[in-house]
Amino acid sequence: MYMRVFIIRFPTKAKAKLIRSFIQTMEKPFQEKSNIISFSVMDIGEGKILNVAKYNSKQDFEDTNKWLSPIFLEAIDALDGRVESIPGEVLMHYENKKLELY
Repeated sequence: MYMRVFIIRFPTKAKAKLIRSFIQTMEKPFQEKSNIISFSVMDIGEGKILNVAKYNSKQDFEDTNKWLSPIFLEAIDALDGRVESIPGEVLMHYENKKLELY
């Protein structure tokens, strides 16, 4: 499994809220074009959004990133945001199958 964690920082909470709305519109392209297994977005306060994307492999990440990165970076740049990206191989993963997610 390969993951990409990234934090997007905006100068205002209002701009962070706008990017959250934009990300919500991406569900259909994720389903149709991407190799993303799962994608989570968290508001971590002070105009910062934390995103976690899971892929089966680094190649799936790279293939998806070719079309997805320009779209995200254009939207983030338009709102004066800055991205810190942290991609990497998963060394350990645990899921408690006895508990439901929601």
